[in-house]
Amino acid sequence: MASLTSDQKKPKTIIEEKVLERVKPLIPKTKEEIKKEKEAEMFQMVEEFKKLKKENPLGMRDMTFSMFRELKIKEKNLIKNELLKLAVKYPEKKIFDEFGGVNTEEAKEAIDAAVVDLEIEPIDGLTLQRSIDTEGEQSVTSGEYSIGNFNFSSPNIEEGILKTDAAFNLGDLNLTAAANTDDSKLLNTKLGFNYDNELKGSVFNEGDYTQTDLELDKTFNLADNITANLEGSANISKFDGETYKSSDLTPKLSYNDGIISADISKEILEGGDLPNLGLGFNKNGFYARGDNLLSEDRSGKVGYEKTLGDKDGDFYYTIGGEIDPFSGDKTAGGAIKYTFAKGGRVKMSKGGIAEILKL
Repeated sequence: MASLTSDQKKPKTIIEEKVLERVKPLIPKTKEEIKKEKEAEMFQMVEEFKKLKKENPLGMRDMTFSMFRELKIKEKNLIKNELLKLAVKYPEKKIFDEFGGVNTEEAKEAIDAAVVDLEIEPIDGLTLQRSIDTEGEQSVTSGEYSIGNFNFSSPNIEEGILKTDAAFNLGDLNLTAAANTDDSKLLNTKLGFNYDNELKGSVFNEGDYTQTDLELDKTFNLADNITANLEGSANISKFDGETYKSSDLTPKLSYNDGIISADISKEILEGGDLPNLGLGFNKNGFYARGDNLLSEDRSGKVGYEKTLGDKDGDFYYTIGGEIDPFSGDKTAGGAIKYTFAKGGRVKMSKGGIAEILKL
């Protein structure tokens, strides 16, 4: 028997399918599946944490692995938070069991305002959307229309709300324009340009408010392993007859041969007594980095990291530690995974990971 197309299905059937599609990822898994997922998530989390500590030493200086893991867990639980709202609204429904799992049938019954998006394309380039809930009530009509370099979109066609965008590429130069209108009334406009991601600018107008922005980020290769960078910005804002200005410009000279790195920079428009000096070293697992070394607000780290195997393979081992020579803060951690021929694994701690600790 041939299956029904979306046009032949009843609205109730479409809604049920959409609800099931949303709760399917929350169907409880087997213990083995859960164990494997937790191990994979933990290994990935350790790698992300190490990468962030390397690439952003200042921003991650006060963050421990435990803090980082809590943030990741909160991110993962966002979808459950939506179901928690339903559980509060419909307390008679047992959406969650005693183990924190999701009862899909109870969740399905509780979602009495499940949304089904109905999308049609009456002509090429034009997309119209409406939504219908389980009680048959329809939302406003939204739509998008693209033609050439222009794009038009509206969250509410009935009220005449319209956003217009345009983009033109002329070699390395990109020009953009945008306008927002409400029932034919012009609300705001924005013009912008971007030259090879080195020089950017924009002008925004809304009523009697105007804002002009310029950004510069240009790098020059002076010699082998030596570069010079010029970075700056300027802002001019006008509102109620008043003009406000701000600007900065920072030249930077850098050296990096893969083992030793050094850079020095100084903001020259706003002033400042001392330049920002940074030095680094990285070889055979040993690394060191210091930033803003000429000021009292200096920071740095000295550490070692050793990794063997592949975290997705049968054997994986990593260990490392570092210390901030200025604050004395220490961080150390490691992970190991080994799969026996019969499928068993060495279990070092919960999830197969030795937690990174704050010493």
